[in-house]
Amino acid sequence: MAESVEEVDPDAGAGAGEATPRLLSEEPEWSDLTPIPQKEGVEPVVQILYDKEYSDAMGLLRAVMLKGELSARALHLTSLIIFMNSAHFTVWEFRRCVLGHLASRAKWMHELEFMQEINHMNTKNYQLWNHRRAVIQMLFPQPGQEQQQPRLAMDTLELYTLEDEFAYLAGVLAEDSKHYHCWAHRQWLVGAYERGGGEKD
Repeated sequence: MAESVEEVDPDAGAGAGEATPRLLSEEPEWSDLTPIPQKEGVEPVVQILYDKEYSDAMGLLRAVMLKGELSARALHLTSLIIFMNSAHFTVWEFRRCVLGHLASRAKWMHELEFMQEINHMNTKNYQLWNHRRAVIQMLFPQPGQEQQQPRLAMDTLELYTLEDEFAYLAGVLAEDSKHYHCWAHRQWLVGAYERGGGEKD
């Protein structure tokens, strides 16, 4: 006796009955903002098809930036977007604006941990290493520039030294001795803070 074969609807969801994940803009935290869509022009030549989650998050970021909001939730939003697209220059730049406005040493210190996570995703990322330089400059004002730096609230006892930074770079280079971004950062570090002895030569 032949077995009966049940037809499967190709349009049916694989997880029938499962709730569709909510977009970020649908969360209560963002109920006061309406995402601003990206302007593609009347007839875009090549339109990039972003996924819904990324488009929604970027729409919220445009709304936040238009509003001029430099808040903790804006900082969190940049984190989410960077995890989606770690090479987005504007998002990294806005993240630094938010951090500068919050003026919290604890939050700038947290950037070291955040960058470590991004480093695991894409270590040879120009925006990541550019951000690392900005973080180090904020945590350790260069000689003669102390008065030009904004004062950070001393809201953490966590310590991080330039020696710790050199040790971190040594670890990166141990894994990849030809890591251009790491070498460039190390060279800048030696020159900016006059560390490393004869390495400046």
